[in-house]
Amino acid sequence: MVSILQLSLSRVVLVFTMLACWLPATLAGRSASLLPAKKETIRFATDRTNYKAAFEEIARRYEALHPNVEIELTFTTGNQLATYVRTREAAGLELMPDIYNGNMTKGYDALGKWVALTPYLEQTNPYTGKKFIDSFRELNVYEFDNYGGELYMLPLDLISVGIYYNKDIFEELELREPQSWNELLDTCRAIKAAGYTPFSMPGDFSSIWAGNIGWLVRALNDAYLRDKIPLLAAQPGDWDFDPIAHSDFTYDPANPFFDRQIPLNAERVINGIESGKIDFRSEAFRRIYLRLQELSQFFQKGYIGSDIASAQNAFMRQEAAMMLAGSQFIFTHDQYQKNSAPDRRFKTGVMWLPPIQDDPLVSGPIRGFFNGGTLLSVTKKPDPEHERRVMDFLMFIATPESGQLLHDLTLENGYNLSGPLTIKGVTMLPGLEEQYQAFGGNGVVKLEFRGLFDEQKSVGDFVVHLQDYLGGRTDLDRFLEAYDRSMKEAVLRLRANYQYDLDPTTRDFLPVRERKTDAWNPFDNGLLAIAILLSAYCVFAFANILKAKSEHRPKATIGFMLLTPTILLLLVFNYWPAISSIYFSLTDWSSWRYPNFIGLKNFSRVLQDDQFLFGLLNMLILLIASVIKATVFPFFAAQLLLCVSNTRVQRIFRGILLFPTLVPAIVIVLIWKNLYNPTSGLINQTLVAIGAETFASSWLGEHSLALASIIFMGFPWVGAIGLLIYLASLMNISDDIKDAYALESDSTLARIRNIDIPLVRSETRLLIILAVIGSIQEIQAILLMTGGGPGLSTHVPAYSMYKEAFLYGNFGYGAAIGTVLFLFILCVTLLNLKFLKKSEGYS
Repeated sequence: MVSILQLSLSRVVLVFTMLACWLPATLAGRSASLLPAKKETIRFATDRTNYKAAFEEIARRYEALHPNVEIELTFTTGNQLATYVRTREAAGLELMPDIYNGNMTKGYDALGKWVALTPYLEQTNPYTGKKFIDSFRELNVYEFDNYGGELYMLPLDLISVGIYYNKDIFEELELREPQSWNELLDTCRAIKAAGYTPFSMPGDFSSIWAGNIGWLVRALNDAYLRDKIPLLAAQPGDWDFDPIAHSDFTYDPANPFFDRQIPLNAERVINGIESGKIDFRSEAFRRIYLRLQELSQFFQKGYIGSDIASAQNAFMRQEAAMMLAGSQFIFTHDQYQKNSAPDRRFKTGVMWLPPIQDDPLVSGPIRGFFNGGTLLSVTKKPDPEHERRVMDFLMFIATPESGQLLHDLTLENGYNLSGPLTIKGVTMLPGLEEQYQAFGGNGVVKLEFRGLFDEQKSVGDFVVHLQDYLGGRTDLDRFLEAYDRSMKEAVLRLRANYQYDLDPTTRDFLPVRERKTDAWNPFDNGLLAIAILLSAYCVFAFANILKAKSEHRPKATIGFMLLTPTILLLLVFNYWPAISSIYFSLTDWSSWRYPNFIGLKNFSRVLQDDQFLFGLLNMLILLIASVIKATVFPFFAAQLLLCVSNTRVQRIFRGILLFPTLVPAIVIVLIWKNLYNPTSGLINQTLVAIGAETFASSWLGEHSLALASIIFMGFPWVGAIGLLIYLASLMNISDDIKDAYALESDSTLARIRNIDIPLVRSETRLLIILAVIGSIQEIQAILLMTGGGPGLSTHVPAYSMYKEAFLYGNFGYGAAIGTVLFLFILCVTLLNLKFLKKSEGYS
């Protein structure tokens, strides 16, 4: 029979459970009624950090005109914008930025994720009183990144690419601008013979994907494959052929702008690949990469491990005579000239790649780049009123006043414009227009097979294969085989994702991405998930209270009540995401489709993923190194500290060893990245200064050194946590034990081996577990320093998880990789605990 006390306690728990569920909602409702009406939020994200001050001022002015609107600005750098967008997308459509640089997630137009801007271009801009399309000067915006006749990305500025060259070096060596490819190579030979680096070129992941080497690949592709454009372009009868705009299209490879208006038909491209009319092992592709290789011999040593900043610095210091860069570099160079001593200044010119002559496979002159830089897209959301508000803000950005802010505030804050602004009514800096004109007239490349249609998985594979080829790790034949294989795999993915029927005359619409939330699925319904977690906790609490002895039940009840907020937060924000990731690892969930249960197929794919399996070896090497660094070096550092008899001096040394923990980890990574810089890094400069320049290397750019360089980072590896743990443990060893052992042996090493190490075994076990977990999860250093390259030399499974989920949009497969890593960590931890427990004699 249940006692009166038990009934009382049961009622307490029941009342407490009801309060836990009712009170937050009641308080939320009460507080909401007391607060002012919630403002409408427009989320704006961009990687154009140079425009930060201008966009902040534009947002402030818009908010002043519309007090009920709040502009949420987010600024990222480089490829991180794509990660930011896809992370938000996975968390929920409402969290995605309303406006962002769409070129970072190309393909979202075909997926129906963007608003078609074309209808809005004919509407009146309320801030100018004219049509929206008339806000842009000297530009037919339909030429830029349209899909199926609809504009989805609106350019605020234009960007082009050119070869900057040092006129002083050219005059010193009596050189002129080369007029042919062979003359360019001869010019490079003359510059190299004079002791200069001919070309300063970055070769990291970003450069090959969207930067300098990527530009070279695209330009050479276009020169050798231009004759394929009539085969691949939209033709009469195709769904994307405009009888008016495209009727005068004529193949004329001598005219750099002959195909400016005509779009490439995606299904014709896919048909061309599948039929073999586009063969990535053909002689044309072979010549493309032979040309790239013959030019790459004139890049600076270690270029594969260099980023754009390193390449620009080498050009600025006049170590290199030429550099491939965008039009925004005009401002970087001008700023450098103003801040440099007169004897360090030099004149620059701009030219473009000269034509390749005497090669029958070349279709025409090498064309250039003149495209939108800041390309803004609008995310399609189910609220039409919100969409109109977002478009209203976009129209506000395109006013002459806002355009002038982009120009003035950017330059006033010492940053550069990406290129000439497209907004009408902007007065530009005197002489700037003339400088931009040096980039025009080269046409615009059309075919650019780095990946396939910028599908990120194929781009990532291409970067890996090209770094292996340029780094000498593989030959041309194997590179082309791997390249061909990855492009055909990309075809299969694109056909599945976009549901192409391979009939270019019909537009293939993807199924409408509408999905009703399953109210009874806790992975869909967050409130249900919280209710389940809270109920499970209450049942657990109630059962344990009943198990307690009657005199302890009041304390147990109070204890569980006080623990509830903390436990609930842990369950919701720590444990439930982990449980959810296991669930989603069993689904086919990506940017193209909602979660669909597929069982263990993702795990089967993991076991067949060559990059994942190759990364396992790198992970094991890093894991062993991490365990050694986490245990051996802190242990001996603690021993050395204890050898210092003067307490004050010991404290000073302790502070010196612990001080680096105040520096954020990301700063440490960037410092080491600079140390490893092949041209300006302290390591190579020191080796040159002491006459050991033969040992100077591209530490992050050579396959044989990159992983070792990652391991060496942080030398002498005295981790603060390990040091403190060992120091405290060694100080707690009884003096009686030490004195007793001193009677047996006076050897310090023997005492450490026989006394100290056995007595700190529990601490060692803890540090090993932490090191294993940290090394398996760590991708920060690899992401910032090497991007997994060169090739796959620093690739690890955790980086595969990051790329699959947040670069490629394969959330389900990324979750599967994360689950495999979790299981691996669990197994290693259990083995570690079991092994050390046995060695301590507890089993």
